[in-house]
Amino acid sequence: VSVVQASADSDKTREMIQKILMAYDKLQWWMKPIYTKRSEGDKGYLKFGSINSGLIFQHGSQTNPIAMGTTVVGYHLSEVSSYSDAEDLIEVGLFKAVHPSPRIFGVLESTCKGDTGWWAESYWDAKSGWPKGESRLMALFLPFYCAEDMYPNETEKRAHPIPESWRPEPETRKMMAESALYVQSN
Repeated sequence: VSVVQASADSDKTREMIQKILMAYDKLQWWMKPIYTKRSEGDKGYLKFGSINSGLIFQHGSQTNPIAMGTTVVGYHLSEVSSYSDAEDLIEVGLFKAVHPSPRIFGVLESTCKGDTGWWAESYWDAKSGWPKGESRLMALFLPFYCAEDMYPNETEKRAHPIPESWRPEPETRKMMAESALYVQSN
């Protein structure tokens, strides 16, 4: 198994790597496979020779396409709208390295950063193509309020409680109803 992970630039990728390696390092000894190679740089890796598997790290400001020369069955690319040349890095590299299979699990995630460019076009192509079987990608929008465990946190709620007399404006209630319908239908 080969898996690739990337973020927008080398610094963000290093942050991602540190989170992954911390999770790996905190596993109980009996749960973690022994790695045979480990590099913590922005083009690093974690290789498990005994199970012929590995995780490679790349980033969205590199010059060579992502996963070039590798066949991957999993990928997680973060902050894709900030990649320097997403079309070349992902279409030419990653997507050619990912062969259609039910074993594949891939995630491209990002904030929007506008309604033009490769990320926006790919989202809308997947949104219209997935239901018709014309897209390998399924578009999914997660509104901010789906992160109830993050925003607002318990400290913020205690420090700034909602006044009992407060009621949302009609426009806000309409947006809430439309958003709820969207989440339920997806």
